[in-house]
Amino acid sequence: MRSMFRYAVPIDDQAYEIYLTSEPVAVANSTRTSLEFWAEHNDDSGQLRYFQVFGTGHPLPKNAQWIGTCPRTADGLVWHLYELIHD
Repeated sequence: MRSMFRYAVPIDDQAYEIYLTSEPVAVANSTRTSLEFWAEHNDDSGQLRYFQVFGTGHPLPKNAQWIGTCPRTADGLVWHLYELIHD
């Protein structure tokens, strides 16, 4: 079965392990402490992937691959979702 799932990633300078079966399709602000993204989920095989939120101007690790950017928050902040690629 195929369906759209929502995932939340805290905004706290940590990477989070998330099991996905497809690529993220949209990113948005969730709360002041987390960002959310959507990806299709199906019952086929997937893999654990690692995601972290970075603010504009923050240093990025070499293994960070951009996934999406959220609209500006009411506080004027812009958050960016990156996948940390592990070989």
